[in-house]
Amino acid sequence: MKHTDHLSKIVSFNGVPHFNESAFRTMMNVIFMEGAIHSLEEAKSKDSNPETKGKNDALLLAYKHKLEAFTWELAPNELMERIMDNSAESI
Repeated sequence: MKHTDHLSKIVSFNGVPHFNESAFRTMMNVIFMEGAIHSLEEAKSKDSNPETKGKNDALLLAYKHKLEAFTWELAPNELMERIMDNSAESI
């Protein structure tokens, strides 16, 4: 949840960033995907039944691919810079 944690730190230190609608949607998608991935990974780690342990692997992989698409595979600080730059251009 590196992007979510990074955004949380920014909000804690600087307040809520001013995003345009597109940037806001991107960040909400990133936050959702990271949360979903975290939940699926945690459920998998707690599942001791070998018959069900990997049942959500395809969904987990799909969510990871979507997260990569939303973040352009950028580090959290780079993603925030790009989003803020794009957001500032359209405000």
